[in-house]
Amino acid sequence: MSLSAKHIVGLAVPIYRAGQVIASLSVFLPESRFTDRHRTEILESLKAAARKINEWLEKEA
Repeated sequence: MSLSAKHIVGLAVPIYRAGQVIASLSVFLPESRFTDRHRTEILESLKAAARKINEWLEKEA
């Protein structure tokens, strides 16, 4: 998680291909809308999306 002086929160997960990180998937939102519940929901969604992308990339390899 990153937090800037402008109160923007960012969460990211890696995207892999052949065991190497080739990209990342991220979400940024205002700190005022960021709660522990949001953190959990966003991270779960990011991880699920990253898994799907990783699976697709492995099939394409």
